[in-house]
Amino acid sequence: MITLALLGCAAPLGPAPGVATADGCVLAVHVARDEEVPETTASELLAALVAAGPTLDLRLVPDAGTARTFDLGDPLAGDAPDALADAVTAIATPVRDGVELVVVPTLAAPHTVAARTLGTLRGVALSPWAPPLPAGLRDLPPWTPSVFAAAAELHGRPDAGRVLAHELGHALGLAHDPRPDNLMYGGGDGAALDAVQRQTVRTTACPEPPA
Repeated sequence: MITLALLGCAAPLGPAPGVATADGCVLAVHVARDEEVPETTASELLAALVAAGPTLDLRLVPDAGTARTFDLGDPLAGDAPDALADAVTAIATPVRDGVELVVVPTLAAPHTVAARTLGTLRGVALSPWAPPLPAGLRDLPPWTPSVFAAAAELHGRPDAGRVLAHELGHALGLAHDPRPDNLMYGGGDGAALDAVQRQTVRTTACPEPPA
């Protein structure tokens, strides 16, 4: 099982400024779910992500509002960038502070081209920060950094928090890392981040205000 990062452009098109405190960066998490995903499942995956926040030196705070519900279908059905663009347009625009956790039944159903090409996907990150941006997403207005989570592959799994933290790292601008003990190592179980990675997350999530 693998995860996938779809990264955007180097300029911060979708800033997600959290609040810098003496204890670190506080970042809001907004939740959306496909109408086929039970609310309890979305809540449990949100809890797993929140619990994993310290791995990224973040204190993640769930949005106090009710999780929004959408009819998303399979976000990677057909042409993946176009399908994801539709989902991002529905959920992550207009841009707002924080990050989006989007819980869908599956990301790549067995019959799709994406499944045959990529295998089983547990998570997808959409980041406005790091190149290259897939063609289907280039013309979108600024969007909120987003983590798409496949409920069928993550719900009830002991490593769900680690997978979601890995995807959140992508959403905040981190690339894959070749070190097996690193959080950003694809398909691994590591949780470490180096100083440069931690600074990248902090700069993205809680940028310094203009002088």
